[in-house]
Amino acid sequence: MDDSLGGAAMLDRTTPPRGGSGVPPLADDRRVIIVVQTEKEAPLAVDPDTLTRPVGVPMTERQLQDAVVELAGYLGYLCFHPYDSRRSTPGWPDLTLVGHGRFLVVEVKRERGRVSAAQQRWLDELALAGVATYVWRPWHYHSGEIENVLRGTVKED
Repeated sequence: MDDSLGGAAMLDRTTPPRGGSGVPPLADDRRVIIVVQTEKEAPLAVDPDTLTRPVGVPMTERQLQDAVVELAGYLGYLCFHPYDSRRSTPGWPDLTLVGHGRFLVVEVKRERGRVSAAQQRWLDELALAGVATYVWRPWHYHSGEIENVLRGTVKED
């Protein structure tokens, strides 16, 4: 275990998924590292030399959201998050991502967080309108599913 990561166990993904999604693949000799520290409001770090994810480290909703925004930005997406959701329309998803000819909305939840009725209504209506909608939890991040979706290597429903 690397002490520079505060004792967090890390899963190394040295071969990121490739695909014809229009998302630029990493060169074979490059990787991205995303480190999420467990302290409150801990900073994230992106290192273009390795792609790693913490394993078994609990993530707050804020940490997950920050990790998704950082990864999406690295992959060339524009990201929008309301600065103060209390002044926004109730239920609007946490993140709006646009890039590579795609439009996605994402509700970010802790592992056991619940989607409210207002949030579910927005997600359902946006999906009916043809928008790619997701509810992402820490396990989606740890498993690499979020990266796969952003790279376009996962077929959207």
